[in-house]
Order: sequence, then structure tokens, then C-alpha cells
Amino acid sequence: MSVWTRGQSHLGRPDEAGANNHGSVSIWRRQFDLDRTHQNSRRATLACMIAVDDESFSVDMSPRAIHPKSSVMRVLWWCVPIGLLALVSLLIGVFVLPSPDGKSATESMRATSLSDIAFTDAKGRATSLAEFQGRVTLLNVWATWCAPCREEMPALDRLQQDVGSDQIKVVALSIDRTGNEAVRPFFDEINVKSLDIYLDPSMNVMEVAGVVGLPTTLLISRDGIEVYRWVGPVEWDLPHIANAIRLYLESGNTSQFQPPTVN
Repeated sequence: MSVWTRGQSHLGRPDEAGANNHGSVSIWRRQFDLDRTHQNSRRATLACMIAVDDESFSVDMSPRAIHPKSSVMRVLWWCVPIGLLALVSLLIGVFVLPSPDGKSATESMRATSLSDIAFTDAKGRATSLAEFQGRVTLLNVWATWCAPCREEMPALDRLQQDVGSDQIKVVALSIDRTGNEAVRPFFDEINVKSLDIYLDPSMNVMEVAGVVGLPTTLLISRDGIEVYRWVGPVEWDLPHIANAIRLYLESGNTSQFQPPTVN
């Protein structure tokens, strides 16, 4: 419940000549009863003073309005910092502290096998990344309506020609809704020679692999684990990209990877 009460106050104000000029000011006071739930609980009053005259307007919040001795404010006084502490502890537990296998939760999520990502080939045959297990896979998620994807595709085709072998497979996975009807004409247009057509019109890969933008390319180990990710178009036929992939094939090292993007 709240109550407004009005009174008069005479405030001294200096005029331009330095003399005091007394003006009448309306004082409005509003009281809020915050805690009426228990007969035995203390009553907390929130007081607000508003002074209004023809030249000024001011609001004065009484200090007792937020005094921790009131039952309601005392609860809030303790609950807010405790809640913040609990939230910080939760975040630390999820993203920082190691799990029993010694990995953080973030690392554990990245260590999930992607071998079960399912799609079809150009003939409509169902397949998945498990078909390439035992080889390193470079999974490129793209679409014909994505201009940067179209721009990088010829270079990705040349990369497959350059480093493709029984050790690595470049998988260009289209998420076009119309499937092969959209991809085949585009591949013919740019004269793709080494890339096979793989289709995921249901966009299942977006959720499973955590893809949020196109193009996205994942370097996947022989065990089906993501070890590196490029977000955005890449100049795949630059010499240092092919050399970095070769070094990974030889040593498993990823420190040499840099994600140069198309300007």
C-alpha cells in the first residue's frame, strides 16, 4: 500500500542581489508498505520526498528506504551477492575445472566424434563421415547461394588435387535445399575435377558440428575428432596451407595453421 501526503516548506533562495528570498515549495511524501505478509515481521517503509516549485524539481530518497534492517531488504541484501557467487562458481565448473579425464568441459565437447554425421552422395546413396575413418577429413560446409563459398570452391578443388591421397579426403558438403539440382550445375560451371558431390539438404551438419556460418571448414582426425576449424573463406591453394596440411599428416601438429581469409 502506498500513501501520498502533502505539506508546505519554505526554502531560502538567494536572489541576484544576494538577499534571501523565501519561496513556498510543495512537499510530497510517498510511503510504501513493503512487508505486510507476517504480523510479527517488521514493517519496512520506503519514503520518497518530492519538492516542486515553479523553478525546480527534486527527488530525495530516504536512506531508510534501503536500510538492510528491514526484513525484505535484508533478504535481498544477502540473496543478490550469494546468487552472483553461485553463478560464477557454475561457470568456473563448466568451462574451467577439468573433468575426471583431465579435460575441461569445452575440450570434452570438441572431442566428440563427428563420424556419425550423415549425408548422401550425388546418386542419393546414404553415407557418413565414418566412411572416411582412417583418413584425415577436411569437411567443408557450404551452399551454392553463399557467395564466399562459391569463391573458395575452385581453390578447394585444387587443394584436393594437390594433397588428396589415401591419407586425406576433402569433403565439400552442400546444405542446398534442392540438393544435386543446385550443386551439379555449379560444379560443371567452375569445372570441378577432383571434388565429389555430397549433400545434406536437412542441414543436419549445422547442429551436429556446431556450424553457425558459411563457409566453415573442419579438419577432422583419423578418429573422427575435430582438431582445427576455419570460419569463413580460405585461400586453399596458397602454398603454406598445403604445407601445413602435409605437416599435420606427418606429425599431427596443428600449431602451424593460420586462417588466412579472402579479402
